[in-house]
Amino acid sequence: MNAGGVENALKARTRLREAIKLKGTDERALYLLAQAERQTHELDAAERAARQLIAQNSKNPRGFYALAETLEERQRYQDVIDELKPALPQFRSGAGSELALGMLLPHLGFSYQQLNRFDEAIATFEEARKLAPEDPTVAGFLIQANLSAKRFGPAIELARAARGRLPRGNPIRAARVAGAAAERQGR
Repeated sequence: MNAGGVENALKARTRLREAIKLKGTDERALYLLAQAERQTHELDAAERAARQLIAQNSKNPRGFYALAETLEERQRYQDVIDELKPALPQFRSGAGSELALGMLLPHLGFSYQQLNRFDEAIATFEEARKLAPEDPTVAGFLIQANLSAKRFGPAIELARAARGRLPRGNPIRAARVAGAAAERQGR
C-alpha cells in the first residue's frame, strides 16, 4: 500500500483479505483492509471493515478514522458527525488522546463545514488547534472554516499569525489567504 497506485492497493487488498480470513481479529489488518478497500473504490467493503474494527475495539481510533474517510468519500457528512460525535468523549479522556483527537477532529470539523454548520466547524477546528498549535494543516482548516463562515477578520488574523510558523513556501500561501479574506471584507 505504501508504494501507492491502484494496482498496489489491489495487491494489498488481496493479501489483507487473506490475512483477515486467517485471523479476523487483527486490528491493524482490519484498518489496512479498510484503507485498501477505499483506495480501490470498494466503499461498501471499506465501511464493513471499519465497522468491524469499531465493533471489535471501540477504543481504537483507527476504526473511526477509516469509517470517517469512507463516509466522506461517499459525501455522507451527517453520518460522519453521527459516528464521531458520540465517540469523541472517550478519546478526550483516554490515554493517547492527542493522537486520537488529532485523527478524528479534522474529519468532524470538515463534515460540519460541508453541511454549512460553520460555528460547529470552527469550534471543532479550534479544539484541534489547541492540541496541535503548530500544525499548519489544522491552522489552514480553521482559516478556511472562518472564510466559509464569512468571518474574514478572524481568518485574516489567523493567517497572519500562521505565517511566521509555517514551513518554507507556506507563508506565501498564508499571505494570499489573508489578502483574499481582506479583499472579501472590502479592505
